[in-house]
Amino acid sequence: MKDSLIIAMYKIEKISLKQLQEISRILCKVKLHNKEFIANKYNKSAPYFNNTIDFMRALKLIAEKGNTIEPLKSYKAFLKEYEESNFNIETLRKYIIGAFVLKINVLSKYVKDYLSNFVLVEGKYIFRASTSQRIKYSGIRNILLELELIRKDEQDAYYISEEYSSIINKRRGNRRLSQDAFEDIMRMKAQLGRKAELEIIKYEIDKLEAFPYLIEQIEHTSTLDVKAGYDIKSYKNKLSKDNKPLPMYIEVKAVSSLSYEFYWTNNEIETAKILGEDYYLYLLPVRKGNIFDIGKMLIVRNPYKCVYQNRLQWECFPEIISCSLKKPIPYGPES
Repeated sequence: MKDSLIIAMYKIEKISLKQLQEISRILCKVKLHNKEFIANKYNKSAPYFNNTIDFMRALKLIAEKGNTIEPLKSYKAFLKEYEESNFNIETLRKYIIGAFVLKINVLSKYVKDYLSNFVLVEGKYIFRASTSQRIKYSGIRNILLELELIRKDEQDAYYISEEYSSIINKRRGNRRLSQDAFEDIMRMKAQLGRKAELEIIKYEIDKLEAFPYLIEQIEHTSTLDVKAGYDIKSYKNKLSKDNKPLPMYIEVKAVSSLSYEFYWTNNEIETAKILGEDYYLYLLPVRKGNIFDIGKMLIVRNPYKCVYQNRLQWECFPEIISCSLKKPIPYGPES
């Protein structure tokens, strides 16, 4: 292996989505781009500042001029979009995938080397890594898991997420997909998701026809708080025994009518667990031409119990585990 590849592997070992999230948030907010000033703010909440900066330079997101850090044109435009999205993690995740995996940069050989291990098996690109390969590719594997470009199945094999498989296929086949083309694809997916939410709001309005005062209280939560863990707050079309409205917290997923497969974030899962019987999944099938099939919509009440814990009817694949120390390690010689 060439020295440059070894260096690239080492640097990616110390990169996480949290670090990229924190530096992007800081660059959105600060007016003074002094490197020392940015480093002081960054180090309060995330590690490996220099590695993070080196990684972003490698992706051509920033440039260092003297003692300043300057976002480059594409990244500067993204930061504005990122701030307007209320720092939506999905917005950042998709942008980094485009810059890291699809755009040509100094890490491209390393990315290509890793992706070349995936083979097509029954419609999925799968990589069953040996022990040595797990060690060799641990850095890029971990960041791609966080970016949700790859996932891990119950047999400890890694596979490329369905939403990216066609894109990666083009990348592997030496057909370049430009950053603009990738962003167009991601924008279309986001638009479809928003369109699905609006379709459900119409559905809820029709359902609550007998309760006009509740219609006025329907909330499109995802436009107000991206961390809420659900998309819409609505109400049942009946009242409680003491005549009070019964709230419903709805997460909307645009899905295939064949598998009803969807992606669920840790935040959404935790919210579903907390809200229990008041949390609903609306799985809305999409037909050809991005037309919704409301008649085949699947509504799941308490999906934490009925989906996440119901392995007889649903296949749920674990992806990545977040670990942190409960107590600081007393560094130094063992006592």
